[in-house]
Amino acid sequence: MSRSLFVRLAERFGPRERILARREFLRGAAIAAAGLAAGCTSSSPRKPLPPMSPLVPETTLGRVLIVGGGFAGLACAFELLRAGADPIVLEPRNRVGGRVLSLNDRIPGKTIEAGGEFIGANHPTWLGYAQRFGLALREATEEDLDLPFVLGGESLTASESEELYELLDMAVSPLTALAQPIDPTRPWESPGARELDARSVGDWLTRSNMPNRVRHALGAMFAADNGVAIERQNLLALLSMIKGGGLEDYWTQSEVYRCEGGNQLMAERLAEALGPTRVRLGVRVVMIDATHPQPTIRTERGDLLQADAVVLAVPPSAWPGIELRLPLPAGFSPQMGLAIKHISLLDKPHWRTLGYSPDAFTDSDVSLTWHATDGQPGEHGYAMTAFSGGPAAERVLARPEGIRRERQRDDLEALYPGIGKATTSEMFIDWPGDPLVRAGYSFPGLGEIFKYGPTLVNGLGRVQFAGEHCSYGFVGYMEGALGSGVRVAHRLVGVS
Repeated sequence: MSRSLFVRLAERFGPRERILARREFLRGAAIAAAGLAAGCTSSSPRKPLPPMSPLVPETTLGRVLIVGGGFAGLACAFELLRAGADPIVLEPRNRVGGRVLSLNDRIPGKTIEAGGEFIGANHPTWLGYAQRFGLALREATEEDLDLPFVLGGESLTASESEELYELLDMAVSPLTALAQPIDPTRPWESPGARELDARSVGDWLTRSNMPNRVRHALGAMFAADNGVAIERQNLLALLSMIKGGGLEDYWTQSEVYRCEGGNQLMAERLAEALGPTRVRLGVRVVMIDATHPQPTIRTERGDLLQADAVVLAVPPSAWPGIELRLPLPAGFSPQMGLAIKHISLLDKPHWRTLGYSPDAFTDSDVSLTWHATDGQPGEHGYAMTAFSGGPAAERVLARPEGIRRERQRDDLEALYPGIGKATTSEMFIDWPGDPLVRAGYSFPGLGEIFKYGPTLVNGLGRVQFAGEHCSYGFVGYMEGALGSGVRVAHRLVGVS
């Protein structure tokens, strides 16, 4: 998920106590990680846990086949192994991580995130695993330069941006209040859930009493962040995310950290803990059959594998590539959103020569930009990410490739004059074009939480589902993938 408009404005104009609290946590996390390296075994929430401490009680569950080696599948396998089960991860790629891909070969000594990027101070599973595996986090920085914000074709001044933040802060308060009684894990059990499930975020905005500019800015923000048009966004899903993110903290603490060395290190550490015999790369699953007492999987090579349980841990947009002999109703297809990145590589931070912050926001085809190599040492080699989500991504992807790249350059040039000449090379990260993904990340459509939620969260007995699309409190986030994998593992082995 991208770093939202609200977070950017809060960094610039909000209370400094929030930033100081995050930095204090990072200092504590660094001490905890150092303790892990020295063999610390404390179970304090702010200190690391021993990497392979067993779950209690240990399970009698045997072989579990996990389809997908992204964050959800790996976390599920890791927790199953701790409980004494026999997990095997089947991943069609030659790497682990799924939609998390850290590029370490584009700029010497620096990392660029091609997929999942920002980590929240309110993402407990990510932070817990980071401490467990000794992964260092750093704060996503904000440069004290002019913010390029464009709404309705007009650039906002600094004073207009500050006023917009204050108005946005007031405008989201009713959403935070609505989210208070929501169960973010099982939102369909919340009071008034059915009505909220049938209502769109766009409808809520239309009916809300706020200035038109604020309504327009919120609509553009939700469309970019959640990857679908606001008319197709489920209001109950948004409220579940707000509650899962800690109510007020959701707005300011959800995209504030990065992982030193890249987020893919998390996947690699989980895979290392599992061992090479349990993570089988280059294995594509083409069929899952749950019509017999023991679920069966068939691979592209024709191998038939049986297990006590199967976990399907790939996004729903990739399910058409697998024959699913499961008791699912016809058309069982949770909504997935679109998200793409255009990454410019530069020798120098061109935006600084213009006096501009790298953190732009627009309601056009480039939704947001940010410094993709911020906080990494080295005076040579920089990267800027231009992110497009939802309708903006739809417009970009509808163009032929050559025109697409040209228009992306033109849009960046309008925000940062001269950046085209300063760019040494560029990358277009097209997750919707990846046949193993075919989307960005999920966001429920109208009525989908009641329609799909109980099955995605509870599973089908010996066949379970994992992924960010199964985690309504953190849908679209890496936290959602990790947390769902942990919950499925604990359900299978009977840990409450």
